[in-house]
Amino acid sequence: LSNPPATRFLYPLVVALAAVSQGLLFGFSLGFTSPALAPLAAELSLSTLEASTFAALINIGAMVAGVFGGRALESQGRKSCLVACSVIFAVGFGFMSRATTL
Repeated sequence: LSNPPATRFLYPLVVALAAVSQGLLFGFSLGFTSPALAPLAAELSLSTLEASTFAALINIGAMVAGVFGGRALESQGRKSCLVACSVIFAVGFGFMSRATTL
């Protein structure tokens, strides 16, 4: 109850935006590779294996995160994990938007 009114409403708002963005970003990640794969492979001279690996990275990441996600949720809580995942997604998309090579 000692929190100022601005911070009392800011944290739930950030957490709500993080929760909403998770589904959107994950869906965008899954659909991102389909239309972009052929031009990307041609532009970067990717082999079939490299292009397939690029397309599978989001699924591989989801499998790895699933193994460790339960422990993180138990120790850190859902809200903190959602905010952390949103930051990771944003940084990842920042790297992808700036990439010029594999």
